[in-house]
Amino acid sequence: MLKVRLSLIIYPPISVFITALAVRVSFTARAGMSVAQRLFLSMMVLIVLGDVVATMGDAHLVEMPKNLAELPYALAFLALGGTYLHPSMRKLTDEVPSDQVSPIKGRIMLIVAALALPAAVSQTRNRASGDERLVLGFIVMALTTFAIWRVVRALQQHASSQALLTYQATHDKLTGLPNRFMVLEHIDRVALGARTAGSKAAVVFVDLDRFKLVNDTSGHAVGDEFLVAVAQRLNQALRAEDVVGRLGGDEFVVILGDVKGLSEAIEAAEALRLMFREPISVRELEVYTSVSLGLVVIEPQGQIEDADMILQNADTAMYQAKTAGGDAVAVFDGVMRDKLRERLALASDLRKALKRNELRVYYQPIVALHNEQVEGFEALLRWFHSTRGIIPPATFIPIAEESGLILDIGTWVLNESARQLSEWRRSGAVSDRLYMAVNLSSRQLRDTQLLTKISGALETHNLPPTALCLELTESLLMGDPESATAILNQIRSLHVALSIDDFGTGYSSLSYLQRLPVDNVKIDKSFVDGLDDDGSAEETLVAAIIAMSVALKKTTIAEGIETAVQAYRLHEMGADRGQGYLYARPLAADVVPAAVVNINARRHMSLLRADGRSARPAFPPQHVRI
Repeated sequence: MLKVRLSLIIYPPISVFITALAVRVSFTARAGMSVAQRLFLSMMVLIVLGDVVATMGDAHLVEMPKNLAELPYALAFLALGGTYLHPSMRKLTDEVPSDQVSPIKGRIMLIVAALALPAAVSQTRNRASGDERLVLGFIVMALTTFAIWRVVRALQQHASSQALLTYQATHDKLTGLPNRFMVLEHIDRVALGARTAGSKAAVVFVDLDRFKLVNDTSGHAVGDEFLVAVAQRLNQALRAEDVVGRLGGDEFVVILGDVKGLSEAIEAAEALRLMFREPISVRELEVYTSVSLGLVVIEPQGQIEDADMILQNADTAMYQAKTAGGDAVAVFDGVMRDKLRERLALASDLRKALKRNELRVYYQPIVALHNEQVEGFEALLRWFHSTRGIIPPATFIPIAEESGLILDIGTWVLNESARQLSEWRRSGAVSDRLYMAVNLSSRQLRDTQLLTKISGALETHNLPPTALCLELTESLLMGDPESATAILNQIRSLHVALSIDDFGTGYSSLSYLQRLPVDNVKIDKSFVDGLDDDGSAEETLVAAIIAMSVALKKTTIAEGIETAVQAYRLHEMGADRGQGYLYARPLAADVVPAAVVNINARRHMSLLRADGRSARPAFPPQHVRI
């Protein structure tokens, strides 16, 4: 009995809610309702009608057969079934376009009736004289008209504000293109259309090549205008069913709404690429650029993926195009998907590697070339996966960079290598003058806690600043030399040494090298490899790097020395230090002390004849660097 009473209490509010919802749907501005929307509205109207009939029957105001009284409910359930089954159901929750949210005539007429009806009723029941009624009617009409005008104006202002907020939330401020949020929604819609309607679509990830040069040479204001011009050029090349959006920076996305297949999608992407062969005019400047494009085709029978995954796949393909040299189109395929899955799996495993003690630091000795005595070590990270075996650094370091794990891993390497050097010094296994070189990544260089971590590692393990040398790649420093110089000056304030790694493979600018507060220049292995041959181009380049470093009073360290001839020629050209397989491979911590004694006792360059022509190393050279 309680349940029945509870139902009787709840039922009227539910009917009122359904009535309000039906009115809301009826008066929502829209460029034509879909069939599913009309069926849904019909269902609500029929339910309200059934409630009215049932109420009148319970009050004995009307008498009708039970089957006829329940007919509205039966028709309502039929309309509900039609709503869910009709293909236009997917449009039921579509956002109302911003140009259709203003108040429509039906809603305004409803407001007019709601305000005017009470005034009309009061006039008909008013017993005043004719003149008084006329004046009163005029006043009521004026007030009603003013109230209607204020309500309509408020609705219009609300609609305008809502449209502006919606636009700002879904569009890029600089270019006016749809932003990432809107792009992902549109990808979801075309992907759903591909699965339900059997159509095909494509997503093209567009990235400008060398856009940073535009900002560096012409300023950010010109760079912004350039991006606006790029957006306009992309818009001009699209069909009515296509959409272009901006993700941020110099990254754009083009969604091809209806393509016949892969060949047509590739043709469209190639057309976009060739379109940028023509320069873009910005402030009377002719700016030339090229684009790298990643293409994903969405097919009805394809793997079901959400918008984020589709966009990530397109980004992966774009990265392949960029690493191939840029100005190219790459299509995401099964091989890339497998590589992506492998990458994601490694990223997941890498998060657990530190806890599982799978990461180890190996140490490669650095020797003075004039006497071939060990002067320090370079700490090199190794990953011994529990099931996959040894994972090469070239495989997992980029993953650590992208995922941000490099911050935790880099901090661990810094502390572990400092701890190990302190232990060797304390035990007398190595001389107190030996130092440890540790590599820094771009993420670490931007870490606001970097200085604290460096000084903390030295203090914790009781090491002087001279015991530590931090290595940074040339490309990392030259990417943003102004910021890099400021950060390096802060590190140098700790009296820690700094090295430029892999010098000669990037900009190799004398002016940049002069400005950067570095102590050492490391000559890349690719140049050292050519020193076995007389008169090679590598020999000329190495000699120039050494001469430049000597002029700037910077120490030179040659990487990847594998033969006695290479060591001899580097010494003759004036290189200060070297490391490589000629002296030792990267070694586990427990064998380093014995290796140092062995290296200090040997003389590799003494195997050469007096004329320096014999190239017999202490052991067969290894040409694979670990």
